Amino acid sequence: MKQVITINSFLRSFRRLWSLLIVIPILLIVVTLAVSTLWLKPIYTSSTQVLVTTTTKGDGMPSFEEIKTSIQLGNTFSTTLGSARTMQGVIDKYKLNKTASALANQVKVTSSENSLVYTITVTDSDPSKIEQLTNGIAEVSQRDFTKLFKSTKMVILEKASAPAQVSNLIKYILAGLFGVVLAFVIVILQASYDNTIRHKTAIDELELTFLGDMPFIKGDME
Repeated sequence: MKQVITINSFLRSFRRLWSLLIVIPILLIVVTLAVSTLWLKPIYTSSTQVLVTTTTKGDGMPSFEEIKTSIQLGNTFSTTLGSARTMQGVIDKYKLNKTASALANQVKVTSSENSLVYTITVTDSDPSKIEQLTNGIAEVSQRDFTKLFKSTKMVILEKASAPAQVSNLIKYILAGLFGVVLAFVIVILQASYDNTIRHKTAIDELELTFLGDMPFIKGDME
């Protein structure tokens, strides 16, 4: 018999299995919570802000052209802050047992459009070392910038912030949404494999002889 999912068959399956829309998402959220709590180490973040500016002779202010040139080099400055050279400088400074590429994966450098203020955010599972890493990146970059870019200097605007644990809320939301989708898939599969004969057309599709039907009369039987 050809299986066709109709609205009625879907609604029948939904009425029988609607509880899955609650049970499966809750189950997946609980599993995600258990895995995050028992097996995965919490992740912490810390950030610092630095300003890249041009140096001028005496106490004069940077000219408009100098500031414009610095802004045009913004992407280069951002890449340099998170480069392997900077990471290796931090590794050498603190005698870290990791590679420059591994440390670079923990670092994110961001800035607003046409801004020379950069936010350096570091993630790590050890809250006791993350502030040191964050400040170290800013200090190494401050030392190297005058060597790499003439007539520029870096000012550390803010020291590393206190470690903050990364929230797992996004994981729980995704687990719940996946549970809802999975429950709907189960309902659709149940509707598609429902072989109950409810109409004469289903008998015709099976090429069986239809002898007649007996109407259901609701009432008391004597």
